[in-house]
Amino acid sequence: MLAEDENFAGLGRLNRALIGKAEAMDLGHRTVLDMDSTETPLYEEHEQSAYDGHFESTCYHPLLLFNRAGDRLATKLRPGNVHSAEGWEELLLPEIERQRNLGKEAVFRADAALATPEVYEALEAQELKYAIDIPANDSLERNIAQLLTRSDATQKRVWRREPMEQLVYGSPEL
Repeated sequence: MLAEDENFAGLGRLNRALIGKAEAMDLGHRTVLDMDSTETPLYEEHEQSAYDGHFESTCYHPLLLFNRAGDRLATKLRPGNVHSAEGWEELLLPEIERQRNLGKEAVFRADAALATPEVYEALEAQELKYAIDIPANDSLERNIAQLLTRSDATQKRVWRREPMEQLVYGSPEL
């Protein structure tokens, strides 16, 4: 019975209602919304599962929306072969509206998978503050090298000027 569409939706609403009660106790004026996708590997065929060459597995590729506390606000289950940003507006735009109806300012952060013109245009139209990682490229690194410090934490070329929390567009006090 839980696998029926109306029950999935009901479970999602129940989770969101419980988080809403906790948010109502939070007196903060700002809500940080954080979106990311993840891989859910499968070991046999399932409805809507698909092979993803990036993850090299048959999987689901759900999209997740969290608040600053790490509470999951929304999830979209997707086949494994979709782009990481696919379906972002179905999760993010209603949550922005919900936060505004609560009288809170919403700010948004995401990784480079959501660095698309459509996402930027929607955020600008909403007049939302945001921080989205930019996909690394040689030209960018060359032009901003003097501003960056090298991270020795990994063998990969990882560069960070400041923590992501401090890079929110127009809002260093995030």
